[in-house]
Amino acid sequence: MNSKKLIILIDQRERKVIPEFEPLLNNIYRNLDIEIKVATLTTADYAINYKDNILILIERKTWKDLSSTFKDKKRRINYKKMLDEKNKHKTCILVAYIIEGKFYTNRKSKICKILFSSLQCHLDHLMLEHGIYILRSKNKSDTAHRIIELAKNITSMESNPIKEIDNQNIKQSIGGAYESLTKNKKPDDKTINYDLWSSVKGISMKVVNEFIKNKMDIKKIILGEYSYEQIKNYKYPSGMVFGEERSKKIIIKYTELLINKNSAISFLSSIPSISKNISEKILEKVPLKEIIENIKNNTSQKLIEDISIIQLSPKRKIGKAVPIKIIKFLS
Repeated sequence: MNSKKLIILIDQRERKVIPEFEPLLNNIYRNLDIEIKVATLTTADYAINYKDNILILIERKTWKDLSSTFKDKKRRINYKKMLDEKNKHKTCILVAYIIEGKFYTNRKSKICKILFSSLQCHLDHLMLEHGIYILRSKNKSDTAHRIIELAKNITSMESNPIKEIDNQNIKQSIGGAYESLTKNKKPDDKTINYDLWSSVKGISMKVVNEFIKNKMDIKKIILGEYSYEQIKNYKYPSGMVFGEERSKKIIIKYTELLINKNSAISFLSSIPSISKNISEKILEKVPLKEIIENIKNNTSQKLIEDISIIQLSPKRKIGKAVPIKIIKFLS
């Protein structure tokens, strides 16, 4: 990975696009010093690297992929991993999405039941709020073309990052690109907290961000200890307040965790290493309300004892590690 040539690092799950690169590099781009490497990436689908330094990170989405991501709150914030890498690697000059497929003009069109206008809004927010470039491609071959073109055009930039790397004007702040992009990353506590808040269906990312910003206690909202009066003046990024009716609906959605089994399972399983199966086993013996009240009333030792003895199978109990994790992230 220390060659002077540009490396296009591709996630091995991009199986349908990978075959499109070699014919292009052997034909119209044969004079470029670019090499393709395939690996299992944990951040981005593509990375353009030089001397094991990240230059560009790219995520490819078809409209169908984007629609699926839009429905899944955890996947919807995957872009943050690319931004984290950009912040760590000072050589990274661009984070981009390539949207592959037909060009929609009818804003009322639906893609997998999601309005095109909603998907376009999501892309606009990525661009306007986070500085993520939105690129377009017609098909898989065009995607490969576009990525190779980006690699080619880096070399002709006026402020050429390759020259700066060669002159050691830019130094990496952490490890190599390959290691950083392929290693498994454990979610940090902030991400887990975000996942807990956003596990509730019908609660938008904007609402969650406002709650976290105002340091709300997730235990209290689930137990119904916040009134709509306390949150009705919270604001969306646009400046519009939640308002009375919306605030009432938000509070109801969180308090329903105490009576909706499936929602409670999804909530607990937002904590790493706690599967939906384990969550279900726990909630059969210890209701969510009891879990939260024990943590709130500082009677955690009883909770640890009650959960740790629950049988997962005839020969296996849950043990203490799981309740300790629950207490950590709900405290």
